[in-house]
Amino acid sequence: MLLQAAGIGPGMRVLDLGSSAGDVLPVMERTGVATADQVRPDTLERRLAEEAMAYDAMSCFPPLISARATV
Repeated sequence: MLLQAAGIGPGMRVLDLGSSAGDVLPVMERTGVATADQVRPDTLERRLAEEAMAYDAMSCFPPLISARATV
């Protein structure tokens, strides 16, 4: 089992959404979900961290649980 936690503070990586958003940006644009100008993946992580610090908030992803079996 892998458990990871991230703190919020200056210089700390809160989320890795910047690179993730950049990876799926072509699909988001093609499907009309968002444009690169709306997402701005190059600054997304910083903007989310700044907002979280401003509101003394925390952010976390839902746990992802998976299993695999062969019979």
